[in-house]
This record gives sequence, C-alpha cells and structure tokens, in this order.
Amino acid sequence: MLNPEPAACFTETSATFTVTDPPTITDVEPDAVCTSGDTVEVFGTGFVEGMTVTVGGVTATEVVVNDPTYLTATVPSGVPVGPADVVVTTADGCSAEAAAVVDLGDYDVIVVNPDGSVGALPAAVEVTDEPPPTVETVSPASIPASGDQAITVYGAAFRSPSLELDCADPAGGAVVTVSATVTSSTDNTLSAVVPTDLTGTGVCVLRVTNGDGPWVLWSGMSVTNPSQNLFDWRAGTPMTQARRAPAAVAGRATEASRLGIGPRHPSDTP
Repeated sequence: MLNPEPAACFTETSATFTVTDPPTITDVEPDAVCTSGDTVEVFGTGFVEGMTVTVGGVTATEVVVNDPTYLTATVPSGVPVGPADVVVTTADGCSAEAAAVVDLGDYDVIVVNPDGSVGALPAAVEVTDEPPPTVETVSPASIPASGDQAITVYGAAFRSPSLELDCADPAGGAVVTVSATVTSSTDNTLSAVVPTDLTGTGVCVLRVTNGDGPWVLWSGMSVTNPSQNLFDWRAGTPMTQARRAPAAVAGRATEASRLGIGPRHPSDTP
C-alpha cells in the first residue's frame, strides 16, 4: 500500500488464499437399511479426514475416511423412515449431496384416519423417469362456436398426448367436458380440432394427458358467439363527407384502444 505524496511511505503484507475442489458423491451402498446402527458406504472424490456425513439431515457417527474416494459411516438414530439424502461436508465447508431417489414403479396409497381406520388403493401412483407435460400457451386464445375449430398447444414433454376441455359459461351453468381430436403432436406442440358445437360459448380449461399417464391443466381459452364478429381494432377509410346515421361496433377493447359510437345529435358539429 503506497500513501500519497509527499510521504511516499508504504507497507507490504501477504495472505494465503486457497481454492479447493469440492467433494463429489458417485454412489451410496446399500440402497436401503433397516435400522439405525447400520453402516453405509459412500463412494466419490475429495474425501478428507474430518469430514461430516448426514443421513436424512441427521449427523452420522463413526465416519471413517479410508481414502479420497471411499468412506464409511454409521446411520444415526432419528432418521425418518423413507428416502433420505446423504451429504458429506469437509472442514472447509465444501459439500456434496446424494439426493434421495424414489424407485420407479407403482406405489400403493394408504390413508389412516385419527380413529385408526385405514383405506388403501393398490398401485395408485406410478413413479416414472419421464417429466410431466407442461403448457406455455394456446393459439388462438379465442375460437368461434362454429363447427370444428383448429388450435395449437405449445409446451414441452408431450408424449402421445390427448386433449380434453372443461368449458362453462362464466355467468353460470354446468361444466361441459369435451374431447378434442389430436391431429398431430411433437415433443413441444400439439395440434387438435375442437368440436365447438359441443362446448357452447364460454371459457375452457384444457387438460393435456400423456399416453403414459401424467397430465397438466391450462387455463383458459374462450369460445365466443360467432354472431359477435369480433376482431382486432383496425383503421378504416377516412370520412370525406359528414353523414348522419345510427351505428354500432363490436370488438376487443384494450387499454390503448376503446371506442363507443352512437346516433349523432343534430346539434353536433360534423
């Protein structure tokens, strides 16, 4: 550090700053234990003496680092039953995690009431390694209630999808469920034909269901009365001669474009 002139005195100091690679976990064995007190083996890199290991958020005991790629630890008491994360942490605070993974397959759903009564549904939930579908947008966002109408759904993870619509009049009325006909699909697009003669007018919630079961809901798409002849506002032909006549207009009003037209009073200036 050098002071400004005229003193021009200075001092020097040094400090040691070390950057180390964090540990990694490549495998944990066995993949299941029955009780606390069992030993788990952790494989990876960057293991050093003084590391701590947690299982399910509880600190393990008897951690033995055999070499930089292998250590053992004793499962502590108090670990909740079920999948558990394994985390190794060095004395410097660098850590690695082996997140708990649920095995693929079918699982039963069991419900236990406070009075002890139990209800179960075998194979109620299937765990797969495929992501569920997602929907980003639907085009067009509004279709007329006039026969079959084509729409395109944009999203991700579509796998042999089907499409249903739950439609209802916002002013009230029963919800009508209608199946659309999927004409083509890719991983991120779905083209379908909606039978609006069955939907009626109103707002629809779309349900995209993949062939392997996962589904997603998206809201919403409107079905309008075709007699309204709605369209975006657009510029018309300039009026070259003032005229008097009643008029009406229909359109989608926005914050930037709103217009009302009615009969002109004789006292109005053209």
